[in-house]
Amino acid sequence: MWHPIHTEMSAARRAGLAQPILQGVASWAIAAREIRDHVAELRALSLTALRRLRGRFRAPVVAGTPLQVSGAVRGTAAGVLEVGFEVRNAEGGLAIADGFARFDGSAGARPGAGGGAGAGSAGTR
Repeated sequence: MWHPIHTEMSAARRAGLAQPILQGVASWAIAAREIRDHVAELRALSLTALRRLRGRFRAPVVAGTPLQVSGAVRGTAAGVLEVGFEVRNAEGGLAIADGFARFDGSAGARPGAGGGAGAGSAGTR
């Protein structure tokens, strides 16, 4: 999982990058957390309720720069919430396209979390 383009400036430059880039799994984790935290129907869920996360990596994310995550609920049925999302890098480039997350509402609530009504989300981390 480790590659020097994520930690070493010289390796990143040899690969044609201006700076080290964030590992894809870190982008995934940020996207999952932001979706869960900002889509009202998901606020009370633990990240353990996440059952599926997919998308297409399209543009690099420079380590240490903000990401913009946006999404909306696509559907709900039998306690399952499906969310479409995208992730943009600090330059506005589409870092993750065609994102899809599925959460199982029966997987349990986060301690101390409250739910809410509404759809749509946006977050920056």
